[in-house]
Amino acid sequence: PNEPSEQLLDPVACAMTINTLQSVLTEEGTMNLKKRDGEPFLFAGKTGTVQSPKLKNSRWKQLAGVRDVWFSGLSPRNVTVVWVGHD
Repeated sequence: PNEPSEQLLDPVACAMTINTLQSVLTEEGTMNLKKRDGEPFLFAGKTGTVQSPKLKNSRWKQLAGVRDVWFSGLSPRNVTVVWVGHD
């Protein structure tokens, strides 16, 4: 607490990144997050999927395509990542 701090990231770049990640959680995004009228929108996130390589397809013949899904989200006080998939 007594050490001087150093700003590592450009505030404009951070604002632009957060604004982009907020769009993921809107009606036009991949994960629509509802909010109350007049409530500030202080959440941002990113969704994703991972495809299995062809080498692994032989082990999981009954499952085609996507093997893993994930979501990473943030609010002013919290950051979380959720992953669901195969080892």
